[in-house]
Amino acid sequence: MWDWATAACQRVDKINREGKSDLLVSGYSWHDRSTYTAEKLEDFQEFAYGGGLGKRISDENNNQEFIYGMIFADSHNQPQLQVGYMHLWYWPIIGELSAGLGVSLQLISRQDVIGGVPFPAPLPIASVRYGKASLIGTFIPRLNGQLNNGNVAYVFGRYEFD
Repeated sequence: MWDWATAACQRVDKINREGKSDLLVSGYSWHDRSTYTAEKLEDFQEFAYGGGLGKRISDENNNQEFIYGMIFADSHNQPQLQVGYMHLWYWPIIGELSAGLGVSLQLISRQDVIGGVPFPAPLPIASVRYGKASLIGTFIPRLNGQLNNGNVAYVFGRYEFD
């Protein structure tokens, strides 16, 4: 019954032991203007400064799996911590330029969401990569019909050290 958990832990261990290092630079959180009131948007800061570190492995097709940890300023200028796993499938465009799509699963801790208790968040991801530099983005959907909740695009950069 727990074979999937054992396999997942072994995969994360392999990435940690054999992976190459990455630097993550947090970037920007865009809030859908039709989802939030003008008053709420005035309170937000969308420059999500911060950063983190990661480890990655690549397969024979240059697709990547990586684990990471980040801390950055959330929309309320409070620390957001997250650790996670991402899997990206890349397609070459021209030269060193490629585009990728993938999935992520992370644990996120925010003070405004259940008092900072970490919660899981599976999200889609997209990436544009040139050489060792990538721009990675995700979209956090609105999970309920309430105003001032969700529909946020988040973008960060990644540099592959080795």
